[in-house]
Amino acid sequence: MDLSQNNQVDLLYLTNPNFKIKYNKEKIRLINDEDIKFYRKRILQDTKAHLRGHTETLDITNAFERFAMELINYYKFIDKQKLIQEEYKNLPKKISKKPENFKLLEENELIMNKPSVIKKTIKDFIPIVVRERSHRKIVIPKVKTYDLKNIKNREKEKSNQFITDGKKTEKGKNEKGKNEKG
Repeated sequence: MDLSQNNQVDLLYLTNPNFKIKYNKEKIRLINDEDIKFYRKRILQDTKAHLRGHTETLDITNAFERFAMELINYYKFIDKQKLIQEEYKNLPKKISKKPENFKLLEENELIMNKPSVIKKTIKDFIPIVVRERSHRKIVIPKVKTYDLKNIKNREKEKSNQFITDGKKTEKGKNEKGKNEKG
């Protein structure tokens, strides 16, 4: 399976369904294959003419220059890649040694055996003394019954605060009036 196919399979199964449309969308080709087959000879003739210096329109010249620039950058990248890879040809290859006495079952057990985790509590670090609390005597309120129909409750008590004596008020007025005149 090719690496590009792996990426497509990963995208197919591991992407968020909301983003699947974005990534699985087919790229729209600007040129049909049928048109390329039909105009192949003319495309090659015009390319040769541009390489020889014969130009027809400015738009075609600009498009050809962009096309040529991309090709030149691609060729430079390929040449550079070959030169760099040639530098690493002479490196000695590492000989991989097979481990001696390798037992797969024992190695699997070592990996799968996890040491038991000892749970630490606060009692392991600090001595904790538990003191018993003295129990308080709880006073539970008792339900009292009130005799509201008692004869004492028949009449409302009168407050002394609002009861005034008529003579006291006249004296108070006379005294105030004398003080103001004098």
